[in-house]
Amino acid sequence: MDELMEQYQNLKISAYDKLNEVNKLIHDVTLGPNSTYRDEPDTINRENEIKQRTKSKAKSNAYVRPPVSDLRILLKMKELERLKQTQELIAQKQKLFVEQQKMRENRMRERWIEKQKELLLQVEHQEMQIFQAEEEHDKNSLLQNEQRQRYYQELEEKRRRRGSELQAKEQMKRNLECMNKISRNQQEISLLYQDILNILKTTVMDENIKKPIGEVSQKLKMLILEMEDITKKCKTSVSNVEVQKSTDLLAQMVVLKDEVQKIIIDYNKQKEIHLKEQQNKLVKEMQSNLSAATSISKQEPSTPENISIAKIDKFVSKASFRIYSEMQGFLLNHQKTYTDLLADQNLKQFKFDCKKAVNIPVNAISAVNSNHLQDKYIKLSNLLAGKPVPVGESQMSAAKHPQGIAYCMDLLAKKFILQGDLTISSNPEAAFCYGTIILSLWNECPDLGKLLLAHFHKQCPYLVPIHLPKAIGETDEDYYTSLGYQYVDGVVEKQDKFLKRMTGIMRLYSAIIISKPKKSQKGLNPHGLTQGWRWLTATLNLEPKTDITATLIHVFLETAGCTMQNVYKNEFKKIIAFIITVYMPMLKKIDSGGPYTRLEVLLQEYQSKGQFSEPSGILPATYW
Repeated sequence: MDELMEQYQNLKISAYDKLNEVNKLIHDVTLGPNSTYRDEPDTINRENEIKQRTKSKAKSNAYVRPPVSDLRILLKMKELERLKQTQELIAQKQKLFVEQQKMRENRMRERWIEKQKELLLQVEHQEMQIFQAEEEHDKNSLLQNEQRQRYYQELEEKRRRRGSELQAKEQMKRNLECMNKISRNQQEISLLYQDILNILKTTVMDENIKKPIGEVSQKLKMLILEMEDITKKCKTSVSNVEVQKSTDLLAQMVVLKDEVQKIIIDYNKQKEIHLKEQQNKLVKEMQSNLSAATSISKQEPSTPENISIAKIDKFVSKASFRIYSEMQGFLLNHQKTYTDLLADQNLKQFKFDCKKAVNIPVNAISAVNSNHLQDKYIKLSNLLAGKPVPVGESQMSAAKHPQGIAYCMDLLAKKFILQGDLTISSNPEAAFCYGTIILSLWNECPDLGKLLLAHFHKQCPYLVPIHLPKAIGETDEDYYTSLGYQYVDGVVEKQDKFLKRMTGIMRLYSAIIISKPKKSQKGLNPHGLTQGWRWLTATLNLEPKTDITATLIHVFLETAGCTMQNVYKNEFKKIIAFIITVYMPMLKKIDSGGPYTRLEVLLQEYQSKGQFSEPSGILPATYW
């Protein structure tokens, strides 16, 4: 519509423009009563001119109109033409408007249809979402119900499990209490068992006591087996029944210990009475004998029976004398068992193989690792058991000769003592690996232990302790040899060398006292701390000797002092106090050299620290 109006305005403007052009040519009135228009030549010319112009203009517009004779007709025609054009244009515009209106309506309809479709799709989508939401809600509701049921089930299960756990804890608590009671009873039984064993081991027995002690040993074994059965049962279940049984076993063990002590006390009383009778007899004999001594046989070691009995306590205690006499007697009897083997010249190779079977593993003993120690122990154990052992590239067995095992056992005891001289005197830490091997073999073969003690006493009688005096008619060589000195080409060894050998032997002996055997033997030491206590107190009860007494006490305290103090505590401190205040002044009167000074320095360190240092090289109980 706007376009039609614009075209209409343009048409009006065009009409006015053409009117102005005509007005320029017409100067008179051509219409009405005042019209001056006439059919004159000028007028005709003018009309012709107008026609010509009109023709030319019509040609320019490419539109041929019929000639007009009158301006009014021309204008009217023009007006009609313009009107017609305008109407046509208006009609076109209206038609265009109508078409555009229809198009707009169609577009509007299409848009409305599209909107309807979109709305329908949106409604369907919303309905689908609602439907899915409902399904999801149903699923969630179902899942929540399942979770709720599961939660209630878990809660119930937790309550049930908690109740079971509480019951189990209560049962465990009761079991633990029972186990603790049984464990305490077992520990007390073990201590009593160890005490009984120590009592039996420190008692030198004869035929008069073996029978009652044998009966006690049988009872002891039965009690230990019953306790082991209770311990095994406790691994699966435990109740007050087992607790009561263990308590009863503990009571029986206490009674058994009292019984053993009573047997030992009665036996010792009888031994003391017998010993006193022997001493009185010897005193009477000495009173009748002005020389107060007898000569010492060169074939047998010196014993207190060869010494003046009037002052026997000055040289050795009664208990030490019994031990010394028994061990030396056992050594002599043992060596007699293989005299035929020694005398047979055809068995040189066998004897040589026996020495190699002893020397090779003993020389190789060291604390390299537990497997190495185990290997050397197995070889020596098999040798004493008569089993085949490697010797070089071949095998040998001590059991091939009836006296072979006894011969090898004595060789092994000598070799161990010799290691104290050759190895341990220069390498103190080696004493502990030898000590644990010796104890393990000692537990398997008690006769080996007796031979070891006999050779210890023979090489160093101060380990008894016994201070052998020089007998009448005894040569210096015989006397010094009995004290442990060595002679080479008739010349006695120098004092420093002698003290070094005694140091190695004493260190080995001290290491045996505080060491533990292999794990499978459960720490059983057949020559434990009680023997160390016995030696120290017996030594302090004798008059000190120059150099050797200070040397041996120093080595003993340096090696075993820490362990002795941990076990005996205040009682051991009293012994050390006695050494510092009483024994050291006694020792200083006869000894002021290096051994005394070293002992004095050790005791001063003890006083400053309040404790002896643990020796270097000691092996833990679980080493092998």
